[in-house]
Amino acid sequence: MISQGLVVCQGKGGVGKTCTTAAIASLAAASGWRVLIIDLDPQGNIAREFGYTSVSDRGEGLYQSVYLDQPLRVLQNVRPNIDVVPGGERTRLLADSLMIESTRNSNAFERFNRVVTEASADYDLVVVDTPPGDLILQRAILGIAHYVLVPTSGDAASTDGLAIILSQIVNARGDYNPDLELLGVVVNFIPTNAKALDRQIRENLRELLGDVAPVFSPSIRINKMAAIGQRDAGVQVLEYERLKKQNDAENPWYKSLGTKESIKRYSSGAAGLASDYQKLVNEILTAFTKRQSELGYS
Repeated sequence: MISQGLVVCQGKGGVGKTCTTAAIASLAAASGWRVLIIDLDPQGNIAREFGYTSVSDRGEGLYQSVYLDQPLRVLQNVRPNIDVVPGGERTRLLADSLMIESTRNSNAFERFNRVVTEASADYDLVVVDTPPGDLILQRAILGIAHYVLVPTSGDAASTDGLAIILSQIVNARGDYNPDLELLGVVVNFIPTNAKALDRQIRENLRELLGDVAPVFSPSIRINKMAAIGQRDAGVQVLEYERLKKQNDAENPWYKSLGTKESIKRYSSGAAGLASDYQKLVNEILTAFTKRQSELGYS
């Protein structure tokens, strides 16, 4: 088992899974933790969050390591203290191979387990981005990780996706990973100032979850301009805020008055979005650290 493994997982796409993964990794690394990101999503969007698309193997390295016994290629220092096992379209080949093998071999996941566990050994935190709805890759990583974090946007589809993951966790604990835990649920994409909606979503989630796990208190507000801007810049949310501050200092709004000069502008919502993630991730890492201490892992 990867005792420090945190899987960010949902049965539905478009709920902020990758942004949450990147923010957790970034803030943990900034605190001095050595962090490994494992990208199991065939979309490979973690590469856009950290700007390494040109050097990503798009999941080929993980597939070759599992099925061709090649040494696993880990991208070193995509940021200080952050290494990455890239994902992408070749991750689909890994999923297909696991699916085929699992129909005829009860030990189908052993090689995957060994490769990922060995790669994770020297890190303080291993955070995994998973594809929505891909049961075979979810099954593979839930078999060896310790914690699950589920983002939701509170709508019916993402609530259904949460229910799917809860069922996956119950099955995993009963069949092959009794130590698997739901660390908590994250509420993403709440409209600014929609406090009544936020309260209702949280009430619904508490009714669904009972005492199983907490709903982390900070919600992430919707800011499409900031999200698009940070992806285009090849940075994640917290870095985007720093770029905005630097750009505003170097290019104040009045600099282009009376001229045809075009000055790059960043979304005005960057600071609020970064603040949301800062508060959320602090709470997640606090819960993670507390639980690790209770279990004697730290």
